[in-house]
Amino acid sequence: MAWTLPSAVATGDVLTATNWNNAAVAAGGGVVASASRTTSQTGVGTSATDLTGLSVTFTATSTRYYRVSVFVPIIIQDTAVGTPTLQITDSAGTVINSATVSVQTSYRSPMFAMTFESGLSGSITRKARLLTSNNTCQTLVSSTSPALLIVEDLGST
Repeated sequence: MAWTLPSAVATGDVLTATNWNNAAVAAGGGVVASASRTTSQTGVGTSATDLTGLSVTFTATSTRYYRVSVFVPIIIQDTAVGTPTLQITDSAGTVINSATVSVQTSYRSPMFAMTFESGLSGSITRKARLLTSNNTCQTLVSSTSPALLIVEDLGST
């Protein structure tokens, strides 16, 4: 539900539960979907590969802003210099946004991709995918350093 600030607030006005709830909805609902991966994934090549477990489906409302974030703590480029690309995609694999980094052979780099969306409605899926420009790369994650995909409701449009 869309909410707008009252046109005027006067001394002595009472903050009701309804007004408080409306303000909270307008301000944003926080995390609406999240996924994490605690097992490394190897052998990611030059074709986009789903990062196993990093997919979420949520119910979107067209009058809300959403932030989709993907974080992989360590990407390792195997045996040849390459440029890994971390993608945020929809369920069909259409790229919504991506981030790239040039990594020397056997070097490690964190990767982060983020996008802001509005006008979404109904059941929405977002996935994390990875590819590299040369040879293969891998993720290095654990229970204390997981890969994450998070969708946040930022508030009314």
